[in-house]
Amino acid sequence: MITTGMIGLSYRTAPLDLRAKAAFGDRQKIELAQQLQSAGIEQCVVLSTCNRSEIYYAGSKADPMAVRDIFLKVCDEPLLADHLYQLQGRPALEQLFRVAAGLDSLVLGEDQILGQLVQAAEFARAIGSSDKELNRIVQNAVTCAKAVKTAYPVSSQPLSLCYIGMKQLEECFGIRNKTASVIGSGKMAQLAVQHLAAMGCGRIFLCSRSRQAAQPILQHQNVQWMEFADRAQAIRQSDIVVSATSAPHMVIEEKQLQGCKEKMAFLDLAVPRDIDLAAMRKGWYLFDVDSLKQTSEENLQKRHMLAEKSEQMLSQAIDKTEQWLAASVVDAPIQTLRQRVQEVEQDTAQLLCDRLQLDSHQQKILRKLLHAGMNRLLRTPIHQLKESQNEQQQRQLAQAVKYLFSDAKE
Repeated sequence: MITTGMIGLSYRTAPLDLRAKAAFGDRQKIELAQQLQSAGIEQCVVLSTCNRSEIYYAGSKADPMAVRDIFLKVCDEPLLADHLYQLQGRPALEQLFRVAAGLDSLVLGEDQILGQLVQAAEFARAIGSSDKELNRIVQNAVTCAKAVKTAYPVSSQPLSLCYIGMKQLEECFGIRNKTASVIGSGKMAQLAVQHLAAMGCGRIFLCSRSRQAAQPILQHQNVQWMEFADRAQAIRQSDIVVSATSAPHMVIEEKQLQGCKEKMAFLDLAVPRDIDLAAMRKGWYLFDVDSLKQTSEENLQKRHMLAEKSEQMLSQAIDKTEQWLAASVVDAPIQTLRQRVQEVEQDTAQLLCDRLQLDSHQQKILRKLLHAGMNRLLRTPIHQLKESQNEQQQRQLAQAVKYLFSDAKE
C-alpha cells in the first residue's frame, strides 16, 4: 500500500534567515531523493521557493521520522526542527492542493507557485525520484488548481496599492497616449513607470535627485529623466502625475502646480503624502494611499470569499485522488493476472491451430473466440479487485492474485 506525506517549513512557521537554510538547490534535491530512497521512501518531489521548502513523498515504507531526520541532516541546521510541520495521508494531499492553488501563499491566490510546482515535479521525474503515484498526485493538484483559478479567479482582485491606483487612473481619466510625470526613484516609482508603460502611456518624465539611482527605470522606452528641482517643468507638460518619494514633507505644492493643464490626474503613493490637498483644483483627480488602502482591503476580502468557495473544488479533487490511490494498490496484481491469462490464451490458440490444421480464416475466428472467453473470465475478478472499498481486503486480494498466478508453471 502506497502511503503519502509531506514535511516542510514556510513563511508561516519560520523567519527568512531560517528559510534560507532550507533553500534546496538541485544538488540538495538529488541528495534528498537518494537518502529518502535508501530509507525506503521511493518517491519524492521537493518544492523550494523563497517562501517555503516542502517535500512531498510517497512510498510503501514511508516512515515520517526518517523523513524528518533526512530533512534536518541535509539542511545541517538543528534550529529548523522547531519550525517544521509534517502531515500524512489526506492532510498532506490537502496541503499540496492548497499550495498549488495559491491558497497557502503569502499573497493569497498568487499564480507563480503553480509554475514552481510544475518545475519541481519535472525535476523529480528527470532524476527518477517520482513515479506513477506521485506523478498522478501532482498532476491532479495542478489540474485542480487551474480549474479553481478559472472558476474563482482569486488573483484577479489586485492588492498592490500602485496597481490599484493605476487602474483607477485608467478608469477615471485614461492613460493611453497621455504624458505622465513620476516623482521618485525607489521601488514604488519603478513599479509606477512599469504600469504606465504597460498601459500605453505615451511619454513619461522621471524626476529624481539621482540619475544613477534612477538608471533601472530609464531602461523603459519613452522615459526621460529630469532633475528633481525641475519637477514643476515636467508637471506642467503632463496629464498625469505620480509621486512616490520618501521625503518627510510635501514635494508638490501650489508653486509647483502653476501653469498646469485644466484637466489632470494625480496619484500620491507616498506616506506621508507628497501632494498638497489644498493645491487641488476643480477638474483635477487625486488618488492617495488612504483611498487605495480601502480598495485593497475590499479586494482582500473578495479574495478570501473566492478562496472559501475554492475549497469545495479542492475537496472533491482530493476525494478522487484518494480513490485512485486506493485502486492503484491492485494495478500490479491485475497486470500479473492479465499477462498470465494472455500467455495461456496464446499457447492454447497455437496448440489448437497446429492440432486441428486450421486455415488462416479459421485461426482468426478461433483466436477471437478464445480472447473473448478469457476477457469474460477476467471481468469479475478484476471488477472485484478495483471496486473493493476496504483497503485490507484489497491487499489480501492482491496478495492472493500474486501468490496464485505470479509463479504458475505449465
